[in-house]
Amino acid sequence: MPINRGRKTAALFCLLLFLLLSISLPSAAEEPVETSGDFYIYKDSITSAELQIPRELVQGEIINMRDYSIVPFRKQGGETDFLFFCAADNYNTEQVQEIRRTLDEGEFPRSDVDNSLFSKEQVAEMFACEEEAVFMQEIGPREFFMAEELLDVGDGETLSLSHICRVENGYMYYFMFIGELEGESYALVEQIILSMKYPEAPEEKGIPFVLLPLLLLSLSYVLPLLLCLLPTFLYRFQIAKNPISPGKAICFVIVQMVIVLLILLAVDYFFFREFRLPIALLLLLPINYIILNKGYQPPEEAAPEGKPEEKAVSPAPLEEQPHVQLLSGEQPEEE
Repeated sequence: MPINRGRKTAALFCLLLFLLLSISLPSAAEEPVETSGDFYIYKDSITSAELQIPRELVQGEIINMRDYSIVPFRKQGGETDFLFFCAADNYNTEQVQEIRRTLDEGEFPRSDVDNSLFSKEQVAEMFACEEEAVFMQEIGPREFFMAEELLDVGDGETLSLSHICRVENGYMYYFMFIGELEGESYALVEQIILSMKYPEAPEEKGIPFVLLPLLLLSLSYVLPLLLCLLPTFLYRFQIAKNPISPGKAICFVIVQMVIVLLILLAVDYFFFREFRLPIALLLLLPINYIILNKGYQPPEEAAPEGKPEEKAVSPAPLEEQPHVQLLSGEQPEEE
């Protein structure tokens, strides 16, 4: 049964999402892969799944990212999008990696990543709805997570928003549409789901579980140490060959840290799809400065131009001075 939460903020957000995407995403952005009778084929670029889309739904522009894609569909003559289909590769996500660590599994093939790994609480968080609204239901031979919300949009008006999701072979297939889980809207979406051709699990595997701690240790400490200390030692002992001034050392350390940080963030995102600040970088800032600057002595200041250094002249001995010789009655020697 739908749950009326009365959350205007959530309702307005959902409406805004539909309106923005329906305005910014032009319809029929891509030609159908194949047509047959009363439907055309949509093939997802992330999962290679194929869906038969009834011709009464017009495909909008596809949003393709690294690990997921989103495509909207609107009804013929409709002003807003009716259905959103999102496909994502969940195999190497942090959530699945955490589940692998919790289960203490060694080999964890892609085919093991399915609905059974996810709780209703996790699915409710993804749907942005109450956990009590999530339930399991079969569509054909497969089970799907489902949820229906009745959103209060103000002025006594409500909006039914339905969610259908399944995880299979490490891929997630998520449908969100305006309408109830009963009636004409659901029947149309159910027809699309029943027509879906799921891809088989590929042979390649993700990061082996036994190597995951070693990889985390390398990305957090070993790689930052190598990227920071190796260039510093090469510059100090092979290029400069002498300690450098404090100003040059500070500039070198700052530029080096920025470059290393960008490299580490890119590597971290490639493996774990998130950005984490390497703690070792903070410890290496003073160490690099000490390596570059230790033993530095500023050069002696040169005399200003046009003013040659004056040599001190020592006075003659007292007995050799002329006035002393006159007082003593001695005649000064003639030259």
